[in-house]
Amino acid sequence: MKTIAILCGGGPAPGINTVVATVTKVFLKDGYRVLAVHEGYKGLFAEEPEVEVLTYEKADEIYSRGGSAIKMSRFKPKDEDFNTRLFVKEEIELLVTIGGDDTASTANRLTKYLETNHIKIRNIHVPKTIDNDLPLPEGIPTFGFTSAKEMGVRIGKVIKAEAATTQNWYLLMSMGREAGHLAFEIGKGITLREGTDVTIVATGLCVNSAMEAAEKLAADGISAEVINIHTIKPLDEELILASARKTGKVVTVEEHSVIGGLGSAVCDVLSEKLPTPVKKLGVNDTYCESGPAAKLVEKYRLDGVGVYEQVKEFI
Repeated sequence: MKTIAILCGGGPAPGINTVVATVTKVFLKDGYRVLAVHEGYKGLFAEEPEVEVLTYEKADEIYSRGGSAIKMSRFKPKDEDFNTRLFVKEEIELLVTIGGDDTASTANRLTKYLETNHIKIRNIHVPKTIDNDLPLPEGIPTFGFTSAKEMGVRIGKVIKAEAATTQNWYLLMSMGREAGHLAFEIGKGITLREGTDVTIVATGLCVNSAMEAAEKLAADGISAEVINIHTIKPLDEELILASARKTGKVVTVEEHSVIGGLGSAVCDVLSEKLPTPVKKLGVNDTYCESGPAAKLVEKYRLDGVGVYEQVKEFI
């Protein structure tokens, strides 16, 4: 049977599931078997790729859902990472890639590599970038930016109406590369950075501190995985367990007491299902002080430098 594979590279953006569902239905109608390759190029070249057969029922289920039904990865393979295993095993004829410029350029390199190995693969690339930084012809939109902008406008209008009604102030923050939260799904965390030595699980303002700490750790040769847990209940247990299994050490970071918050929730899961060393970063069991937010974050060592230092001490 004719087979196509779909993979998603980079970070999340509103509309990914709509694209996946539409592509699935179009090719199913034409008699193709449609496969979802999880974890982007990292999964495509893994020894045991995680592959899912997509159906009309699955397409209907995910069409209007947030996030991405196909697990994503920012992994950008080098030429020596390429292999033909999955293409040969599944007899894939067409590869549909969804992502930005890195995903597109990798697909181009991969097509040439497969051709030299006598495997003819066609590629369809769907441009997706929340930063609007792809060199597309004028007037050609990329759904990541456009859909995020449209969603932001809708949210802004709702908040404006709410503010006028309640006479309260609201802060609406818009970002670029780190705007994956625009596509969040309740109960599903987001892996912002992949790593192998330690997992940093953060929430709220401390997500930025975790990312800064990961950069500093990388300079020291320490590979830190950063997970954004934007909803603590329900907790994304599957994501936390998978990351802990990979790195063997977990650090939680929150602008909250270390008792009864993110750290406690993560510890509950790991102690029951995968005992793992955990370090909880936050406000210890003490009376808190008042003052400028930035100064307090620094005092409690929840800024980038403080998190970096405490992670190093832990591992």
